[in-house]
Amino acid sequence: MSTDTRERIIEQYGLDLPVAGSPDWSGTDVGISGPVELLVMICRFIVSPLVFTIQEIL
Repeated sequence: MSTDTRERIIEQYGLDLPVAGSPDWSGTDVGISGPVELLVMICRFIVSPLVFTIQEIL
């Protein structure tokens, strides 16, 4: 994304500029949205690792 486009979007939607020292998670997709989903995934893996792995691959 170009700098001009980024600045225009930040101004248009009233977003805050990212802090220089904070990690940038924008390019990372871990597939879970919260601690409950993480706990469910861990439990599914513990109960049936083979089925869990196959479902995640598909």
